[in-house]
Amino acid sequence: MNDIIYTSDRKEILRYVPKVKGRVLDVGCSSGNFSRILKDEWGCEVHGIEVNPKAAEIATEKIDRVSVSYTH
Repeated sequence: MNDIIYTSDRKEILRYVPKVKGRVLDVGCSSGNFSRILKDEWGCEVHGIEVNPKAAEIATEKIDRVSVSYTH
């Protein structure tokens, strides 16, 4: 498993994401910094999926719900 935790907010990606209201699923949410932008600036309810348990734990403080999921 990759132990890297990405902490960049990746704001440059926002222009590629349709602006939505409601729920968003962030697959590979890492520490939740990009997801927090969607939550705070767009008013979305954000659910994240992350394979790194340490990153997922950090993300739980920033977004609505985080699930840890592993692929085999």
